[in-house]
Amino acid sequence: MMLQRSRCRRLTEPELATIREMWAAGSAVSVICAAVDMTRDAFIARRLDQLADLPIRARGCRAGIPRMPEPTEKEFPPEMIAQRAAEIRAGWTESERLKRLSVGRVPPTTHRVVSRADVAAAIRNR
Repeated sequence: MMLQRSRCRRLTEPELATIREMWAAGSAVSVICAAVDMTRDAFIARRLDQLADLPIRARGCRAGIPRMPEPTEKEFPPEMIAQRAAEIRAGWTESERLKRLSVGRVPPTTHRVVSRADVAAAIRNR
């Protein structure tokens, strides 16, 4: 498949300099296009020829932003975590403590729990 050249206008040297400067600074394509009065489609078309030397950017919303490394046991030993957790729990009110302790647990049932013996007795008494 052969790429077709776009018929959009050629960029001037001052426009190319502005685009390269803004691209290097990390400006968004929409901002660059607004600065040189061109559409995004024209910008993409120019990436094939006049702007072919622009470096490719990483994609994604967190592109180029390093992720925080997972904390190690050396940085945060279990004793330090336990001590900090105890300090946090000490500041809870009684109602907050009960609410937090019940998270993830099955709430107590309000109906009567039926045993096998109860079922057998109900069958026999019919």
